[in-house]
Amino acid sequence: MTMREVPLRRRDDLTEWHDLAPADCEKCGCNYFYAKDDPDIVWDPGKAWDEDCRDRDCACHVSPVVGMRRSGEPL
Repeated sequence: MTMREVPLRRRDDLTEWHDLAPADCEKCGCNYFYAKDDPDIVWDPGKAWDEDCRDRDCACHVSPVVGMRRSGEPL
């Protein structure tokens, strides 16, 4: 198995592992990740702007959600 075949994984706020899938922020266009098994759990880019970011004041940069539900509901 090559590194390309290894799924991207991150821990959520409760330290559980999740396979991730990429998505684009609707407001600024930057890439963020969500958990494949629970699409409400997200990892926003924070200060990691994409080169073509349309809005660096977007919530995904200013108040990033990292390994939690965007709604704020408990995991």
